[in-house]
Amino acid sequence: MDPEQRPEAAVALREWKTIRETISTAKKEWRPRQRNEDLLGKVALDVVSLYQLFMHFAKSYASGTGN
Repeated sequence: MDPEQRPEAAVALREWKTIRETISTAKKEWRPRQRNEDLLGKVALDVVSLYQLFMHFAKSYASGTGN
């Protein structure tokens, strides 16, 4: 992309925040996977990820933010 055609930082940030608001918290917090993970690794890491996601929600609701 031609640098002259790129948006200013403030415009790009505003667009990113708009996009970010449309993505659910669960999708934002879910862990990325490696293509070559074995089944046991997937299950174990998914359990850890679910626990972390649950704790995130629990803390945010306990603090009153709800996000």
